[in-house]
Parts: sequence; C-alpha cells; structure tokens
Amino acid sequence: MISYFIYPGLAKVKRTYNGSDLDKAKDILAFLSLEFPDADILGKSRDRFSVTIRQIFCYLARNNTDLSYEKIGNLINRDHATVFFATLEIKDRIKYDKKFLAKYQDYIEFETDTIEKYTKRERDKILEKKIAESKAYTSKNINNTFKNSLKKK
Repeated sequence: MISYFIYPGLAKVKRTYNGSDLDKAKDILAFLSLEFPDADILGKSRDRFSVTIRQIFCYLARNNTDLSYEKIGNLINRDHATVFFATLEIKDRIKYDKKFLAKYQDYIEFETDTIEKYTKRERDKILEKKIAESKAYTSKNINNTFKNSLKKK
C-alpha cells in the first residue's frame, strides 16, 4: 500500500506502508498524540478540544484503513456508534465549517496521508504514556469531584 506523509508546511513524501491496518491506525493515534499532547484522546474527557481530536482520529482511521467501526472504537475505548458519529461529524465539519477546516486542514484534507511508521517499541511507548496520562487525569478529576462534594455538605 502506498501512502503519503504530510507535515504542515512541507511537501508530501511518498513512502510504502508495509504494516497492517491495525498498525496504521495505531500509528495515526500515536501521531495525533504527539501533535496534540494536550488532547485526552484515550481518556474520558469531554472537553471540546479532546473530542475534536478524537473525532479526527476516527475519521482518519476509517478513511485510511479497512478497520471496522468496532475495531477503531476498541483502540480509543469507545463503541462503534461513537466512531460512526465521529466520522459523520468530521465530514460535515469539513464541508460546512471553514474555521474548522482552516485549523485542521493539514491533518484531514488528504485521502491517503502517511502517518510516519514508528517502530513498535516507539509507538507502544507513546500510547502507554497517553494511557497513563488519561488514567491520571480521570482519577484526579474523580478525587477532586469527591473532595468538592464533601466540602458542599
């Protein structure tokens, strides 16, 4: 499978992608995690920025791999309906929201973008770090919510 890698502001570089679709989806996830370190892609955060990056991942994974909605959802701890909605949402936003397109165009305008193929060790390290961050974020929010509820009483 031939695909392209795009860095914002740089030309396309043609590369051959030899990995499986699951590896490609994980590479997309690792790439977005590095590009948007503040986004809680794997966590439960529902802030607008994290949700948008999560939706972009679903859109890219669906359009650049042959993975089912369910398998893509398993990568980010979501169900198939969430992935389906995310891909539709990004398609609509590309079509109608010019501000959105201007902001994220370098990441979503291409059909067969290449996400740099990481070694398995590099990719797993990036994803493990992201998982640890999302767990820490979630437990911190739960603890703060619990403490706040005690203060109110």
